[in-house]
Amino acid sequence: MTMLFHASSLEAITRIPDRPLGAFSDYVVETLPARLEDGDGEAMRRGIYPLIPEGLTQNFNKIALLDLKMVFTACGRMAVRCGTGKEEFLNHPVHRKLMEAIRQVSPSTPYIITYDDIVINNPESDPRVFTTGRVGYSEKQFYRGHRIIEGHLDASIGTLKEVLSGAPSPIPLLETCHESLRGAQKALALFLTELRTEDFLAFKPFFDTNGYTGEKGPSGAFSAKAPHVDILVYGRNLPPGCGEYLNANADYFPEGDLKAALNSLADGASLFDMCRNPAMQDCRAVCGRIAACLVGFRKLHLKTVLRHIGQGAHGSAEGKFAAGFLESRVRAFEGLRKDLDNLFAVRHPGLSP
Repeated sequence: MTMLFHASSLEAITRIPDRPLGAFSDYVVETLPARLEDGDGEAMRRGIYPLIPEGLTQNFNKIALLDLKMVFTACGRMAVRCGTGKEEFLNHPVHRKLMEAIRQVSPSTPYIITYDDIVINNPESDPRVFTTGRVGYSEKQFYRGHRIIEGHLDASIGTLKEVLSGAPSPIPLLETCHESLRGAQKALALFLTELRTEDFLAFKPFFDTNGYTGEKGPSGAFSAKAPHVDILVYGRNLPPGCGEYLNANADYFPEGDLKAALNSLADGASLFDMCRNPAMQDCRAVCGRIAACLVGFRKLHLKTVLRHIGQGAHGSAEGKFAAGFLESRVRAFEGLRKDLDNLFAVRHPGLSP
């Protein structure tokens, strides 16, 4: 894979405009990052208020919803900087108008951006970001890198479902699944080796929990594709609480991906159980490599979180919570991998870092 976070500037990219809300969308793309850099929240609100569209319906697309939520999320961040109280924030005319517009487009979505909004629905040809210059380019690539990982995980899900549906030649499909997971791992490695911590810390605050609405911000923890792979590999053998976690955070996962993962969880079919069948013993070695690759992916994710936000002077409470959550998941899935190895006497050449 070529460099993902190479030195460049957001202003140097060529855009193909995708602006469903007209002047409001223009403001999000062309003006919002600079206003956030200036730090003048009141000037930002004065500029955006007359542009907030009225009379919206659910017929507007997901980019329109992203634009509205970008501004609301930005307003929340500005208010935190100024020490604005909760009631003052929620009763501000600009914020009330934005919340009304968001509800017109989507009756139940969180008011702040979600993983689905900023990663999945963020247009590659006309990207939305909160920052400018080199940092803005890193932010754009941060979202693109997550989409690349999502693509590899989606391919893994497709091949696993084909295998579990009774494909007559499962081993080539399982090898393909393993290669897809290795692709996800290689893409994730770029977040560790190329992403500048100072760049990440500049846009990370826009992902924080919103203290005014109590809503959780976007996070890789809210990709439903990674747990879907786990479900297809381990099924009913998953660590306790995995299904409960998905349901408890349903508002923050991409809706379609979450539904697919929960359907697979209810179905219960898994590689782990498939490999118990003596007739499938030839599949056990590659299934062991798949399990090892999943653990390697989690370990790499944890290492990346610890580097950028989970320790030292930059360690935030949310970063440390994320690191603790990932550490517990690594331990649980490492235990499952060892169970699988012991059960089937699988041997493989270690874990990829």
